Amino acid sequence: MISFRRSKCPKCGKTGELMFSNNPLSGDTICFDCINANLDYKNLEHADFFCRTYNLPFKPDIWMEMAKTEKWDVFKTYTSAILLEQEDRVNLYYSSSTRDVWAKANREWERCRSFAELLRRLEPIKESYIERGYIK
Repeated sequence: MISFRRSKCPKCGKTGELMFSNNPLSGDTICFDCINANLDYKNLEHADFFCRTYNLPFKPDIWMEMAKTEKWDVFKTYTSAILLEQEDRVNLYYSSSTRDVWAKANREWERCRSFAELLRRLEPIKESYIERGYIK
C-alpha cells in the first residue's frame, strides 16, 4: 500500500495528497503541487536534489522515461514507482521513535571520548609510576 496522506499542505494551505519527508530540515510534509512548482522536471540535478530531500533513490533512466510522458507530474509518479519497489510500500516520514535511544548513545559516546582523553593524560603518570617502582 502506497501511503500518501490527504490533508492540508502546511506550505500553500490547499488540501491534497502530501509527500512525507523523513528529513527533519525539509519539514514533515508538502503537497505535490508545491513540489511541482519548485521542480524543473527536465533538470536531472533538480530531480536528484528532490529525491535526496525526500529520501528516495534517484534512478535517472526511470526519471527520464517518466518525464517524457508525465511532464510536470513526474515526481508523484516517480515516487509511486519507487515505493512500489519497496517491500513495505510506505512513504516514510521523520519520527522521533528512536530519539531517546540516540540521546543515550550520544551520552555514552561523550563519556567514552572523555574516558579516552583521561586515559591519554594518565599515560605519562603511569609511566613515571612504573619507573619509580623500578627504582624502589
